[in-house]
Amino acid sequence: ITITGSTVASKEYDGTTAATVSGGSLSGVINGDTVTFTQAGTFASKDVGTGVSVNITGSLNGVNASNYSLATSSSTGNITKKVLTVTANNDADFAGLTDISASYSGVSYSGFVAGESATNLSAANFTAPTIARSNSSVVASGTYNGVLVPSGAAATNYSFTYVNGNYTI
Repeated sequence: ITITGSTVASKEYDGTTAATVSGGSLSGVINGDTVTFTQAGTFASKDVGTGVSVNITGSLNGVNASNYSLATSSSTGNITKKVLTVTANNDADFAGLTDISASYSGVSYSGFVAGESATNLSAANFTAPTIARSNSSVVASGTYNGVLVPSGAAATNYSFTYVNGNYTI
C-alpha cells in the first residue's frame, strides 16, 4: 500500500535533512481492514532550495497491519535561509592616521545552526561582508558609535542582518 496526499512543511535551514510530514492517507487497504500509519520524511539535501525532493517513509499499525507492506513515496518541500547576524567588531586608531579599511577589526557572527560556525562559510558558498566607516572624513579624537557598517555578505544557506560597530580615534 502507499501513502498519498502527504504535505511537507517548509522549514528554515537547520543543517539537517529532517522533514515534517503531515496529512496523507493510505491507498490500497482492503475495505474493512483496520490499518493506520505513521510517517516521516527526509529531504534529499540539507541545503536551501525550493521544491526539494522529500522521501516519505512510515510504519503500519492496526489489527491488519501485518497483512500489508508500505511502499516509499515522495513529495517536495522548501528549505528557506536562516538569518545570521553579522556584527562589526569595535575598532580604534590614533588621531591623524588614515583609515585602512582592511585593518578594521573584522566581524563576529551569531545565529549559526548547531554544529556550524564561520568555518562552514567556504569561498564556494560565501561572500564575506565588507566594513566601511560611515564618518571616514572625521579625524577628531572621540568615540563614534555605530559608524563601522558591515554589508554585502552572501551565503547559500544564510541571509544576513547587520549590527554596526563603534570606532574610537
